[in-house]
Amino acid sequence: MAITKSVKSAQNHQATAGVSVSVEQQYHEIRNKAEEIFRKRNGGPGDQLSDWLKAESAIKEQHHIYA
Repeated sequence: MAITKSVKSAQNHQATAGVSVSVEQQYHEIRNKAEEIFRKRNGGPGDQLSDWLKAESAIKEQHHIYA
């Protein structure tokens, strides 16, 4: 699914981008951030994929990963 593709994409880019944060660490941070986004919505409009993509974008920006 999309989450699996995101992790595999991160693995591919990590090797070429000189990223100092492991893929596993990125995954855990994204997962935690997605849960935070979900909780902040408090049952409002949204879905898991949207939460994940927003979290992924925030974590990549935080670690300066633009690949």
